Amino acid sequence: MSPSDKTKPNAISGSLTDGTTPLKYSAFLAAASNNHQVAFQDAIEAIYARTGAYNKVLDLEGATVLLTGPVRAPTGDAASSGARSTINGEIRAQEGFSGGDYMLNIMGKIPSHYLRLVNVTFNGQNRACWIRWDIGNMIIQACQFKNPKPGATVATIPGGLYCKGGGAGGSADAGFWIDNCWFSTDEGPVQPSSRRTIGILSETGDNKLGGLTTMSYFRHCFVSHGGTFMINGLHVFQGVTTGDGGTEENMTDHTASIMVTGGRSRSIISNLYLGKSFLELSNESNPTAEYIGQIAITNMFAFMENGQEDAAAHIVARNYAASGTTSVKNVSITNSLFVNGGKEQTSPTKIFNPAGFDRDSYQGIRLVDNNFDFGDVQPQANPITLKKTFGSQTTSHNIDYTDFLPFSGRPKQVLAVVGNRTGGTHQALAQGEISADTVDIETTSPWAGDITATVTVNNTQSSGFLEG
Repeated sequence: MSPSDKTKPNAISGSLTDGTTPLKYSAFLAAASNNHQVAFQDAIEAIYARTGAYNKVLDLEGATVLLTGPVRAPTGDAASSGARSTINGEIRAQEGFSGGDYMLNIMGKIPSHYLRLVNVTFNGQNRACWIRWDIGNMIIQACQFKNPKPGATVATIPGGLYCKGGGAGGSADAGFWIDNCWFSTDEGPVQPSSRRTIGILSETGDNKLGGLTTMSYFRHCFVSHGGTFMINGLHVFQGVTTGDGGTEENMTDHTASIMVTGGRSRSIISNLYLGKSFLELSNESNPTAEYIGQIAITNMFAFMENGQEDAAAHIVARNYAASGTTSVKNVSITNSLFVNGGKEQTSPTKIFNPAGFDRDSYQGIRLVDNNFDFGDVQPQANPITLKKTFGSQTTSHNIDYTDFLPFSGRPKQVLAVVGNRTGGTHQALAQGEISADTVDIETTSPWAGDITATVTVNNTQSSGFLEG
């Protein structure tokens, strides 16, 4: 039976509020004869209603709202604009939840609005995802999101929170601000590649995520198919797995906790704890993107407990286009720490499929002022200076920069070469030829000693000047 067949909020308005206090969920529940499905549907319609002397705040009063199917906000002429709030309680999917994947749906032609969620727990109990919306902005504070519905396959994983593009006014209609929240699943016992849940899936831009928010044990914590976002103060991790007998085991594979799929991201990441997982930059949702990049990352702690050979690096670029190559441009990674606690060495950055990248066309790459767990993490920088000691008398000297430059890029410009001849003094040397990953340096006469050479992965800009 639909909510329209039940008692409507305007029939019990006298017991709800005097217009100066929040709506009380207990009044909706009593009017619905303790049917939570009807009560919560009526409550959502009440805070969105155009008419009625209702305050736009719904107080769940600590109740656990038990849902057997989706609840939908009103649309069109039935809905009003403005801000509203839901506070203080839990919304839980019951056994047999059916009729859709999401407990709360805010879809369709709804006037621009803000929905504030404060101190609310959404527990999908692996039967339902939490919220889907394609218009308006979610302001989410001090909330907990648990156990969204998993996908049957990797390709069918729904987002626990799904900020959908294509609303009434386009992809800019929907967004979120998330602060001081906890997102989690029960998928911890299995390896990350076997997990089938996603925390947040966004097809829109201008989103904000952080403020001491933690996300754990998903296959992917945050997938951004849209445009600009800002992360500040976020902790994502995939944790240990559990073997036979309940003992903790090291992870043998990793997946991306954060996936940025639009090519040119135009985004900022700061104060990120990237735990036991990696960050993927790609063009998956926009294969025709001009390049992959346009992102600034600073003050990040990237930790991986790597037990797999040839593991993904802490930051990975991947080309999903069916044909052709792309490049990496306009990426800044600064003031970050890369640590590996496992037995296999990691790299700060790499490309997933080298054949999909033009490694000679990078521009605007800045990887400076970072620290590395030496021995367990391969150091990288751009620009980078390497020193090599030549023990025999020769006129031909070469320095190999393989794995030392970000995203497997190749040296494009030699910025400086200095030789320190054994038993002699420092002297400037000719720049030499670049061949793939190697810089060849010729001296006019045979000699042995140190050569220090600084190179950059960046090509010159259109202005003819070199940046980085």
